Amino acid sequence: MTAINTAFAYEHFSVSLEEYVQAFKTSATQVGACFAFNGRIRGIELFDVSDTCGKLMPRLIRSYALDAIEEGDSPNNPYGEGLEIYGE
Repeated sequence: MTAINTAFAYEHFSVSLEEYVQAFKTSATQVGACFAFNGRIRGIELFDVSDTCGKLMPRLIRSYALDAIEEGDSPNNPYGEGLEIYGE
């Protein structure tokens, strides 16, 4: 995705992305998360300390949520839409 397309997508889906951020909160001791959508693990993010995880998690959630939304809109997607995050 180009920078222009990425900026448009973030602006276009900003309400949906913020709903994802609000739905997933980090715990005080969390140092990572596993992101999955459409039945497949898409990424694992690990950090050295919980403070770093807490600061970066909203950005990561937006990024993975955007991927889930875009893939969910694909006519070739047999799995449906949805982002799951496993952490703590």
